[in-house]
Order: sequence, then structure tokens, then C-alpha cells
Amino acid sequence: MLRYVIWGSWAVFFGYWYVSARRTKSTCERQSRQAQMQWRAPLIVSYLILALAPWPAPDARLLPRGSGWGAAGAALALAGLAFCLWARRTLGANWSGTVTLKQDHELIQHGPYRFVRNPIYTGMLIMLLGTALWVGRRSAVLAMVLAVLGFVIKLRQEEEFMGRQFPESYAAYSRRVKRLIPFVY
Repeated sequence: MLRYVIWGSWAVFFGYWYVSARRTKSTCERQSRQAQMQWRAPLIVSYLILALAPWPAPDARLLPRGSGWGAAGAALALAGLAFCLWARRTLGANWSGTVTLKQDHELIQHGPYRFVRNPIYTGMLIMLLGTALWVGRRSAVLAMVLAVLGFVIKLRQEEEFMGRQFPESYAAYSRRVKRLIPFVY
């Protein structure tokens, strides 16, 4: 049952992204393929590790099966999904899967963007943590480290774009709101 909650959360996430990607503004500037691969490579490897981890493998378990970790993971996956959907809906037509500037780009500072500057990444990391808890294997720790690395690289690239587009307002926003974890980072 928990597997369906976990993978169902990811299916809803990717399905919503696919459908809503059709309703975005035109792109004015996009990062290079090389810059994209700097953050995509660790994220792809992270997802593959978690997707393949449930299958029998020599990877040792960190968390015992049936101890409640799987249920906690499913709850986190759902919570992360809800946060992602809220953030994606709030971002609206300004969203892009890559680091871009859109025509008439807006600096969104309401909704979940009041709490963190990158709430979609925060939500995805919560979903990944939930998936990692459900998987319960050592490889899930590596997957989480790679995911954090990928998102930190990407958010720094985005901050460069946003800093150029909104020099004063983004600097003030950055001083007021943390990147990924409210009041921490």
C-alpha cells in the first residue's frame, strides 16, 4: 500500500508538471546545456538510486521494515507533494523546468515563497526524504546527498539570473527569506 502512496505522489507530481508546463510565458533567456547538466546529473542519479532501490539488491537496510518508517515516508511524500503543488500554482506562468527568465518575469514573494525562496525544491526534497525513508537502504542516503547537491547548484544558478533581473528587490528578498529551509538555509 505504501508503495502506491509513494509512487502515486511522484506520478501526480510529474503529471501536474507536464500539464502545467504548457501554460507558461515565453522564454527570454535560458541557461546553457552545460549549466543544466551541472544540476541535472546529480538529480537523475538520485532519482535512479531511489527508483531502483526497492528491488532486491546487495544494498544493506538502514531502517527495519515494518517499523513505521515507511508510513512516515509516505506522509512526508504527500506533504512534500502538497507543498510543491502550492508553490507551482503560485509561480504560475513564470515557471520553467530549467533556469530561465520569462517574458514579463515576475518576482513572486507570496504563498510559499514567503517562507522559502525555492519552495518547489523544498517540497521535492521532502518527497525525496519520504521516498528514502520508505526505501530504508544505505543507498537512499547517497540519493539524498546527490539531490541536495543538485538543487543547491540549480538554485545558485537561478539566483544569478534573478539577481540580474531584479537587482534591488531580489537582494532584499534574499536577505529576508531563506533558500530552502525556513529560518535556517
